Amino acid sequence: MRKSSLMCVAAAAALAVPAAASAADVQTGVDAATSHTAKADSALTHALTLFKGGDVTRGTAAFTASRKEMGLARSAAAQARHAARTAADRALAADAQADVAGQQDTNIVKLATLLPRTHGTVQNQVAQAALADTKGRDKALAVLAAVALTAPAQAQSGLAHAVQALSTDRSSEITADAKALVSDAVTPSNKQTLAAAVKPDVSGQTTAADKLKELLGAASTPDAAKPGLAKAYDAVTTEHGTLADILSRFSDRMPASVRSFVTSIVTNARTDARTMHNDRPAPPTATTPPTAPSHPTGKPVS
Repeated sequence: MRKSSLMCVAAAAALAVPAAASAADVQTGVDAATSHTAKADSALTHALTLFKGGDVTRGTAAFTASRKEMGLARSAAAQARHAARTAADRALAADAQADVAGQQDTNIVKLATLLPRTHGTVQNQVAQAALADTKGRDKALAVLAAVALTAPAQAQSGLAHAVQALSTDRSSEITADAKALVSDAVTPSNKQTLAAAVKPDVSGQTTAADKLKELLGAASTPDAAKPGLAKAYDAVTTEHGTLADILSRFSDRMPASVRSFVTSIVTNARTDARTMHNDRPAPPTATTPPTAPSHPTGKPVS
């Protein structure tokens, strides 16, 4: 579960937050968001297991519980954001945003896998949930990157790491989406909804690349965070072409109602991947450890 990789933000941000009423309110929202996303993840995993076992009634109840917990998590993140008054508060509040986005990231594969196993109204709800979580996850990338640019030094590395984690590792979710798009068990209208989710999933990486590049070029970004950001940029660039290849392999089996739309996504992704490669930011300069002073003779000072 990739969400766990985002939790380092809290520790970094907490160091930067002074003891104040607003900070306490922000922490309350962060803690609530963490609790609700954990419950949402557990319920969705349980729903998938139940549907695989043919228990539609209990599976539906578990899916509904998961979506309720995601709604509560988003509300808690909003509470933390609205309570923030200082840059340090906003950095701490960003942990709630990162936690919700991390769970949305985790949800996407599970929802796409669940979709062909559901029917009727429930299938409609699953498709809409996949679309909502995809859009929410990628919107959070821009928010987290913006906060990182103005956050206290102690929080910047954690926020940069959250941006990295949310930007990459999308091959599995695109594969799950593509399989659902060719499944006879998914209705044409829900395939259109899912295809609408695929577009921001793929194009969101171009936004992610822009944010990674912005963080790499910012004077406020700690040098220690820059190698990871550069690695993430390269990973996004490489993966972007891979996503296009995955969709292309499945596109011939997709219904005509979504095939041309998906084909345009593939074409744009390949073009964007080339642009991202050509616009690759200069890698961070390695810092040279200081050398011991020496005498004019060249012998080190003892």
